[in-house]
This record gives sequence, C-alpha cells and structure tokens, in this order.
Amino acid sequence: MTISDWKILAYVQLVYFALFAIAFTISVIQILGVRRNAISTFDAGINKIIKFYGLYFGLFILCKIAGGACAIVLYSLKTSNTNLYIATYVLDSVSISMLIKSFLPLIEFLIDKRTEVLDHQHDIHNPDFKKSPDYELPPKPKYHPFQVLTVLLLVGLILSIVASSSMDSSSASSYKTLLKASAFIFLAVILIITGILAFSVSFFSNSIYAHGYLLVSQAYILLLAMPFMLIRVIYSLLSAFSGANILSGHPSKYTLLLGDYKYYTFMAFAEECIISIILLFSMYYFSKNVSRF
Repeated sequence: MTISDWKILAYVQLVYFALFAIAFTISVIQILGVRRNAISTFDAGINKIIKFYGLYFGLFILCKIAGGACAIVLYSLKTSNTNLYIATYVLDSVSISMLIKSFLPLIEFLIDKRTEVLDHQHDIHNPDFKKSPDYELPPKPKYHPFQVLTVLLLVGLILSIVASSSMDSSSASSYKTLLKASAFIFLAVILIITGILAFSVSFFSNSIYAHGYLLVSQAYILLLAMPFMLIRVIYSLLSAFSGANILSGHPSKYTLLLGDYKYYTFMAFAEECIISIILLFSMYYFSKNVSRF
C-alpha cells in the first residue's frame, strides 16, 4: 500500500459520485416532474416513496463525495491528522447505512402491495363476508417490517459512529466490539431484505394480481443488488474484526485508508458503484410503471 494508491482512489471516488450526483438529480427531477400527474392521481403515497428514496440515496451520494474529499485532503497533508481520518471513517459508516436505507421505501411498497393483494383475494373468495354486520377489517401488524429495519439500521449507525470516534483510543477492545456489532446488524438487515424480496418474487408470481409480473420484476431488480451489498458488508466485517486503531503501527490490510487499497476497491467501492446504478434503474422502473401497479 502506498499513499498515492489511496489518493488516486479517493479522486476516482470523488469524481464518480460527483458525476453520479448530477445524473441522480436529473433523474429525480424528471421522475417528480414528468410523472407528477400519474403519481398524484393513482396514489399519493407513491410520491412519498420516491421522495424518501431520493433523500436516503442522496445522503449516501453526498457522504461518498465528502469521504473522497476528506481522503484527498488527508493524504495531501505533510503530517497525519487523526480527526480527518475519523471523519472519513464516520462518513463511510454513514454512507453504508444510507445505502441500505435507500432500499427500504421500495421494500415497504412491496410489503404493502402484498397486503392489498391478500385483501383483494379474500374479497373474491368471500364476496358476502363484508356484508356481515360483524365484519371487521383484519388488524394490521403492530410493528411494520419497514419500522423494524429502520430501527436496526439506526442502532447500527449509532454504534458505528461511536466506534469510529474512538479509534484514537488506546483501548482497542471497546471500539472493535462496537464495530463488529454494527457490521453484524447491517448484515442481518441485508439478509432480512433479501428474504423479503425472495418471498415477494414467489408471492407475486403465484398471485392473481393482474400486474403481478411488474412487481416480480421490481423485486428481481432489487435482488440483483443483494450479492454486491453482501460483499460490501462483509468488507466492513473483515475491517471490524481486524481492527482499525489509528495508534496501531500495523494496520490490517482491510483497514480503510491504511490497509491494502485493492481490498477496498474490489470489496467496497466497486460494489457501491454497481449498487448505485441498480438503485437508480430500480427507481426509474418503479416510476415508469407506477400507474400500472
């Protein structure tokens, strides 16, 4: 590992996500503008899904741009700067959380759509059931899967930020434990999302919903990103288990900015580039077919 390798990678990251931010902004403006009438007339909640997706995904992109800029400044200094390194690591941790959270609005949509389809199927098979004076709507679950995943991501993010802020401490055990817990939480969320998407594919493939094939395609697009998301989280796990203490004179090869840049390049940066493209296409597909869902 040389400083020039990481600095070059930081420039590549900064330029890529800066350009991607432009493409993302144009796409969101087009979606909210051209599709505004179709969205508002069909379901006001669709507009909310797109806006929250834009918020989370936009924060992810900003974190990657800021992280690249911090790394460039860090390696341009003649002396090491602990605070700048910690800031870069925190931005990386926040970006992972925001990237995963970008999936949740569409995951929530698939879950809610499944509930609608089940209610519709129940009405078809029981046409006189609603006419009964004792009829009551089935109770909604107390905790929506979307809310559970959101809480898990928040906990993981807090643990990661606290751990990152303690990297200059002489005690390595405490921050490494927090980093491991954070990485395992992110891994659990990814596995849960994968399970929900796989179940959605199975459910909508076998439902009587007229446009179920569109929902199947939507779930498949998101599923395509899961292997890359898994590799990204595995890199975080490897970094957490190997440790990233700044005071250590022997950083692990998986340590951000201090280890072997090739591991970060092919297990983190490349994955994030691919996932960001898949997410952008997923939202384009969603907005294009929103009036048919």
